[in-house]
Amino acid sequence: MKKSFLAIALTALPFSTIAADFTPHSYTYIEAAGFEGTTEWELDASLDEEVESDGASVRGSFRTANGVLFQAHYAEGEVDEAWGLKTSELSDFYGTSVDFDVKSWGVLVGGANQINPQMSAWGGFGYGRENIELDIRGVGSADSTIDEYSI
Repeated sequence: MKKSFLAIALTALPFSTIAADFTPHSYTYIEAAGFEGTTEWELDASLDEEVESDGASVRGSFRTANGVLFQAHYAEGEVDEAWGLKTSELSDFYGTSVDFDVKSWGVLVGGANQINPQMSAWGGFGYGRENIELDIRGVGSADSTIDEYSI
């Protein structure tokens, strides 16, 4: 029994040094992307509540040596279709140009820690804002802002 235990301990020894030398996960990055998507709005109207948009976004994250985590994102795009109509059809309906834009941004401050070589955990407090603007030249404009809080 003692020989078996010793053999297992000697076999596990190299793996314990590997585990002690692991590199923590990095939460530091910057990425840029294009997006195309559909958002469903819950309106109390008899309209098609899906809005299709496309655009570009940038996001980044930075983790300090002591585990403090900072994240931010920004996205900007334009709506291609809303309430079952393409923006070009809205322009034809109003007889003028229709500009329908979406913008969003957000920040998060928190912490990130390495639990073991395969797993890490992170969390924090965040705030974001989404803004939707509709401008019909010669008719008027409207916008809607949504504040987002996250834990």
